[in-house]
Amino acid sequence: SVAYGLEGNAANSQQLNPYDQTTEKGFCGFDVRHNYTGNVVYLLPFKGNPLVTGWQVSLIASARTGQPFTVLTGFDRASIGGAATSRPNLVAGASTNPILGRPEQWYDPNAFSLQAPGTLGNLARNTLRGPSLVGFDVSLAKTFKIVEKLNAQFRAEAFNLANHPNFGMPVLTLFTGPSCAAGQTGNCEGPGIRNPNAGRITSTITTSRQFQFALKLMF
Repeated sequence: SVAYGLEGNAANSQQLNPYDQTTEKGFCGFDVRHNYTGNVVYLLPFKGNPLVTGWQVSLIASARTGQPFTVLTGFDRASIGGAATSRPNLVAGASTNPILGRPEQWYDPNAFSLQAPGTLGNLARNTLRGPSLVGFDVSLAKTFKIVEKLNAQFRAEAFNLANHPNFGMPVLTLFTGPSCAAGQTGNCEGPGIRNPNAGRITSTITTSRQFQFALKLMF
């Protein structure tokens, strides 16, 4: 996968170690394991009164699981000019997908540690999964006949009817830089300065519930 649009997502297309390409093996950035979209149009069975006939209800339902992503060290720990792609170590015994599932802490940053200076971390590519997406869009429409070749349609539409929050990707960088002792500079031996926002989700990818009304002429 490449770093453009949905394919790039929060994934990386650059390889860290050209001498061992197996370290880059992982899920594609656009790997959505489960994806469902369905729609229903139902003509309400009311008859008799012109005000209650001709109504129809439409529903579009969508649901998908989250996309994979990779957590990053946040600076060029390996000194290879790849600060944007540098991956950390996985703590022994920790899950490769340590998801907590809370917007304020989507994944557990304590499952990862900073590798030694000048080395690559052992975390594989795209081992974590982001938030899922759920949406329900509903419309209610009524068609009125004006003359033989002219109709009017009133529509009331609701987007994200359940007002379900669909979150974006969390903050990926684990550290803000190396922790250096007094007088030290560069890529120091310290454990690194933890990023307080690591794992925090700061955005949504869909709007909140919205209503829309329209009048359409059909001829």
